Amino acid sequence: MLLTWTAGDPSKTLEGVLAVVANSRLINERLFHESGTTHPRPPPIVTRMQNYGSTIMPLIEDATKLILKNLLKVHRGRWVKPVVIGSLTDAQLADLNAERQKRGFKQMIGQVVFVGKHIYDSRVKEDGYSFDDVIAQIYSAMHETAVFSESPKMSGLVSSIERADAYGNRIIDNGVLECSMRFPRPELYSVIPKGDHKKPPKNNTGRESAAHIKLSADSPG
Repeated sequence: MLLTWTAGDPSKTLEGVLAVVANSRLINERLFHESGTTHPRPPPIVTRMQNYGSTIMPLIEDATKLILKNLLKVHRGRWVKPVVIGSLTDAQLADLNAERQKRGFKQMIGQVVFVGKHIYDSRVKEDGYSFDDVIAQIYSAMHETAVFSESPKMSGLVSSIERADAYGNRIIDNGVLECSMRFPRPELYSVIPKGDHKKPPKNNTGRESAAHIKLSADSPG
């Protein structure tokens, strides 16, 4: 069954689905100022979701903060290290390892790591999504109700919840798992918001986005 989530409508919210911590904007600003003001300002955190006080699995409690830190470092051209942001559910891990067994590959563990370079380049820099948008995509793709999917091009998780984004789209989020570089832990390598026919406005003066930020090659790392 396909569930539907609508922004700003708690009555249509599956408990714990797509919650983003209420102080995400404060986290973003604090991290920005901690690193000084010589760097380009990152895309804003415009919190469109409510934290309904539910336990969000399989992402850990500090996942939003860890994701933001890595995205900000990438934005500033700094080196980033993999960070653990959560774990696959038992069912997701079982399906992943069953597929790997068919191929003669070694078994993975459930702990999921995040770097963020590819996600930043594709979703923020190329598509113009804000960090807040990316966090929503990750929470959706990594939700406990997401199902494992295998194709010739990727292994990953597909959301079972249709998400209404801020641009008028009905989205099914896909999380791409890279299973070789960080073995035995899968890396959340990318998120793909399937159905995003309407991209963030690149000439929208009322909303700062990655498209309005000029990344300077000589900015301090």
